[in-house]
Amino acid sequence: MYLAIDLGGTFVKSAFMTKEGKIAQEEKTKTPETLKDFLQYVASLKKQAVENLEGIAVSSPGTVFPDGRVGGTSAIPFIHQGNLKMELEQATGLYTTIENDANCAALAEVWQGAAQNVQDAALIIVGTGIGGALVKDRKLHKGSHLLGGEIGYSLLTVNPEERTVGQASRMASTRSMIRNYAAKTGIDEDSISGEWLFDQAEVGEESAKEVIQTFYFTLAALVYNVHYLYDPDIILLGGGISARKDLINGVKQGLEGIFKQLDDLVHVMPNVEICQYRNQANLIGALYAHHQINGAAVEVL
Repeated sequence: MYLAIDLGGTFVKSAFMTKEGKIAQEEKTKTPETLKDFLQYVASLKKQAVENLEGIAVSSPGTVFPDGRVGGTSAIPFIHQGNLKMELEQATGLYTTIENDANCAALAEVWQGAAQNVQDAALIIVGTGIGGALVKDRKLHKGSHLLGGEIGYSLLTVNPEERTVGQASRMASTRSMIRNYAAKTGIDEDSISGEWLFDQAEVGEESAKEVIQTFYFTLAALVYNVHYLYDPDIILLGGGISARKDLINGVKQGLEGIFKQLDDLVHVMPNVEICQYRNQANLIGALYAHHQINGAAVEVL
């Protein structure tokens, strides 16, 4: 049995899981404010285990270094202080692995989800920003500076005359829809949600329909770039908006519009699908990362 932990800015999810990735028991609690409180919480989880635990697998925001440090910034300041892996191992006596949350989401799909039958995959997580991960030969491709899969940092526009650029995280995120709608209508951004925008579009509100179509086209451009730069077997779209049934059709229509403008290129439409896992993705992927780091062979359920 293993303990998997998904560190989020608001909540920490945890689960006791079998080696094969079956969740035996799962819970959620408010994210602790200090490292001490977090370590005490994890130690209490260990005491709850009905079977001996073989290790701890953690999904975390931030840049995870091989030695267990978590770089960058996030809504959980204490994870960036010291060495989180060492702290957890000292508090529990259990071998611990830590992996970036977007990478965990990708590994969940590789292990048991929409990418389980392919070798190479790319994941684009669409939220208030853009996250991502690259998988090569069923393993994470992180690059020499741990920037592999940081799709949100890629550029979608370049203005050579003004020397300005537009990043994917700003242009293809759900926040971009809200910002564009506020600019069109004069409504305060803070009073708008993505869900409300889609509701407005469904009742025929033209400005809402326009910004949603702009969002789909821009996201399609990002998919296009990933497709031609990496050429994976599959590109998966995740994040809360991936629950919408019209997302995949909107992106595919955007891709068709892009290809029609580029007649001089070889047209190979990317294989774009929706992630299979959502709420439990990081838990499942954290455990698969644990197995890969540990060199353990596991079967799909």
